[in-house]
Amino acid sequence: MVPRKSRPKKIADLNGATICLVKGTTHVENLSDYFGMKKLRYKTALFESVADAMKAFIHGKCSAYTSDYIQLSSDRALVPKGPDEYVILQELISREPIGPVVRNGDDEWLTLVKWVLFALIESEERGITRENVRAKAMTTTEPSLRRFLGMTGGFGKALGVRDDWTIRIIESVGNYGEMYERNIGRQSPLKIERGMNRPWNKGGLLYAPPFR
Repeated sequence: MVPRKSRPKKIADLNGATICLVKGTTHVENLSDYFGMKKLRYKTALFESVADAMKAFIHGKCSAYTSDYIQLSSDRALVPKGPDEYVILQELISREPIGPVVRNGDDEWLTLVKWVLFALIESEERGITRENVRAKAMTTTEPSLRRFLGMTGGFGKALGVRDDWTIRIIESVGNYGEMYERNIGRQSPLKIERGMNRPWNKGGLLYAPPFR
């Protein structure tokens, strides 16, 4: 992220610049790998916390601030002068997964959380939303969709939940896309583009295993 009024418009423009980041994070290594590969020079200004790094960046102690995209977007949304004062450069220097975590050793809970995530992804791929899920469950004759919505198959028992678990999830929070847009996408203050966080059939990387 750089100030909108600054000279850098792409990462190569940061050759020789001082960059703020939080010590001990993967961002330190990612920055070193990317700039080294591109043969770009840089200096680091390392801080103990996100708040300290962002404060230094806002006060001009470094030309750019690097972190993961969600963190950058969140920090930009909270700056005193408003988010339009800063720009997140479009080039990505790394790709790291972000997802739910559970306590180690709680295998049953891990399995349930994992399949809830798969259900959210699958429902978006199929065009199932908070508004239409109940109607689709009552009217569809497609075998795979009936299994997915718990009308046949009895898969809920294996997870320790009711067979209509996917319906209840989608009715509660919507599909993956609805959750994304509401919390960090176009309907949120962050306005983060979906990018790779789209279903595979819409140009992204998201894919759920078969519900069988």
